[in-house]
Amino acid sequence: MSRLVLMFVAAAGLWSGSVLVEGQANALRTETPELFYYPSGQFLQEAALGYNEAVADIAWIRTIQYYGEHKKTDQRFDLMYHLCDVITDLDPKFEEPYVFGSFVLFTDAGRPRDGLRLLRKGALAYPDSWKLNFELGFVYYIGYKDYVAASRYFSRAASAEGAPHYAKSFAAYMADKSGSPEASMLLWLQLAESTDNPVIKETAEKNAARLKEEIEAGQKDGES
Repeated sequence: MSRLVLMFVAAAGLWSGSVLVEGQANALRTETPELFYYPSGQFLQEAALGYNEAVADIAWIRTIQYYGEHKKTDQRFDLMYHLCDVITDLDPKFEEPYVFGSFVLFTDAGRPRDGLRLLRKGALAYPDSWKLNFELGFVYYIGYKDYVAASRYFSRAASAEGAPHYAKSFAAYMADKSGSPEASMLLWLQLAESTDNPVIKETAEKNAARLKEEIEAGQKDGES
């Protein structure tokens, strides 16, 4: 326990001390006063002395505080991308900054491109995360109406370890909507075979059967 306490104390010291010696701090402070308190991810990596995850945790706490402060006041979140970018430079597999940061950028900040950019960074750093791939699928589906991209990311989410059943349902639905009924049918069949929930199993089997009929009907029309 004492080692853990010392680690967090050291991380807190690195975080607070870094704002005093960051080489570009004065220039950043001139442009955006608040940015003075958020040094670059590269600088923090060098200052963390191997305690990257601990420093990322402390930076994340400060980011949540930043969000709360601005949510109650001016509704401006100009630093949200920068903060989450810094944290995920320190800990690339820290999912929450990608997910929450992108949500804020899409909704509160009105900066969907930065939200998408953050999620893409997460998927590249942590390609086996079902959550990040699912979020990307959702963004492409809801935000951009890009059904092909949404289908691709939902399928990645569905095949990732630990993915919930609804990820497979979305993957199957989007495969169908994006013009790939064969892929959708296979995903529904996989869901039916993998679930113990009778409602999910029945729904998956019905969708797979429906798609099979549509595929066979399309093949017959093509032959005639």
